[in-house]
Amino acid sequence: EGSIDSYTADYLLEQVLLQQPPLIRDFLLKTSILDRLSPDLAEAVVGSDQSSTGITLQALTRKGLFLQATDQRVDGSDVWYTMHRTFRTVLRQQLEATASPNQVAVLHRRASAWFCARGFYDEAMQLALAAHDTRLAVQIVVDHFTDWLEEDGWRRIEHRLNLLPFDILDRHP
Repeated sequence: EGSIDSYTADYLLEQVLLQQPPLIRDFLLKTSILDRLSPDLAEAVVGSDQSSTGITLQALTRKGLFLQATDQRVDGSDVWYTMHRTFRTVLRQQLEATASPNQVAVLHRRASAWFCARGFYDEAMQLALAAHDTRLAVQIVVDHFTDWLEEDGWRRIEHRLNLLPFDILDRHP
């Protein structure tokens, strides 16, 4: 994702992230694993009820926390949001520095399950692999292969199979 100079990273950490209440800080760090997010997806990844914490993506956008709503809709209702790339990179680095690899993998698995349940299989597989969970990525292929044959054809299937490490394909023909 490119290198960020230390002054920019320090500023974003000290003057933006650390100035937020702990719940918002936690929310931003956990959702930084996502390239795009929706209220429902963010809730699934963070693992708590956003309404009980009062955190909404709309409020964080108004607060100037480097989030932007896009024109796309999720399932016809929720709006997608994106986080500024530099801020997201700093947050991801901070998450990796402060959370265990297992905690980060849990976030990726939650996001993978959310995307898979909504038919976003490419994202689901990429997030499963980001969690270093090749078993989950293979299971997504196994569970949906027949449907993909009917809907997408071989090119889409080939693309998804190419997301998997080569040695996995040998073990799971």
